[in-house]
Order: sequence, then structure tokens, then C-alpha cells
Amino acid sequence: MEPISLEGLPESALLLIDSAPIIHVLEDHSGLAGVFKPVFEAHHKGRVRLAVTTVTLAEVLTGPLSAHNEALAERYRATLKSWFVVDLDAEVAESAARLRAACRLQLVDAVQAASALAIGADALVTHDRDFSALRDLRLLGIERPRPSPEKPHAPPQEFRSHGFKSCHPDQLICSGVDPHLAWLSIQASATKE
Repeated sequence: MEPISLEGLPESALLLIDSAPIIHVLEDHSGLAGVFKPVFEAHHKGRVRLAVTTVTLAEVLTGPLSAHNEALAERYRATLKSWFVVDLDAEVAESAARLRAACRLQLVDAVQAASALAIGADALVTHDRDFSALRDLRLLGIERPRPSPEKPHAPPQEFRSHGFKSCHPDQLICSGVDPHLAWLSIQASATKE
């Protein structure tokens, strides 16, 4: 893979960093560390701001804590906490649940995406292909699958009329997902309001 390009990002862009890119760089993973290093170099130069979730904090600290290396865990903790840390609160949790239902994401991935949307991140930096179903969140670090030559299935009129082009997690369009399923998810949430 080629190193991530930060081209097209606004000045002082806010990037939510998924766990894998951090771990790849910390462990100097052959082939993958180089993909993500430009993000951390840009942060070091003050060109981007970084954010992580509490889930990422837990995942990154697991390695040194498993090795009983408290000193390394403290260095990782201090670095990660110097960035913006997005707490997993009730609002992010509900948004993550909606993303899981609409886009069939794994829970951890849904939390990362919901957190990025909650803080208005300019992009989510990840190596996880599970995020490729999201269209309204800019992803850095993965290649999205090319659309199939078939004409995509259009959502029902009611689905389109609810403004599903916005970046609000309740209104994300997900590729490869039955639009009726996503629409039902939104309808269920509308009935409780």
C-alpha cells in the first residue's frame, strides 16, 4: 500500500485515528507502518489534529499491559491522552447502534465511526475494510471497493425524502445495504420521538 495522502484536507484537519494504524506504527509493522506514518508526521508538524476513542485507548494499551510493561503503557497513555479523547457516552453509543443496524458494522467499528461523526472529524484514519460501507465519512488508509457495474438499488421514495445525504449518523447512506433495512432502522427511531 502507498502512504496515506493528506491532500484535500482542510488546514488543521481533525482526524480520528482507529486503533490499527496506531498499533502498526508503534510496532513498526513492515509494510503497514509506512502507510500511516504521514499522519503522525503531519501531526508532529502541527498540520493536523488527532483524536482517538476510549476504545482505541483500551486496544492500544492492551499490548504493553499484557507484557506487564507499565512504563511503556504509561508512555502510550500519555501520548494518546494528549490528543482529543472521545468518550463512549450514551449519544455515541446510540449512534453506533444505528450505524450497526444500517451498515452492518462490527460494534467497535461502529463506535469509531459514530465518534468521528460526533466530533465532526474531517476523516477517519483506518486500515479496517469494514468501514467501506460508509459513504458520508471520509476514510483515509483503505481502498474502497469499486462499485459493481450493475445499477445500484435505489432506496424507496420515503427513504430518499428523509434527507439521507447528510453526515448525521441517523441518516448515513451505506453501500451494499438493503435500503429498506436502513430505512426501517430510521423509522423505528422516528416512532420513539
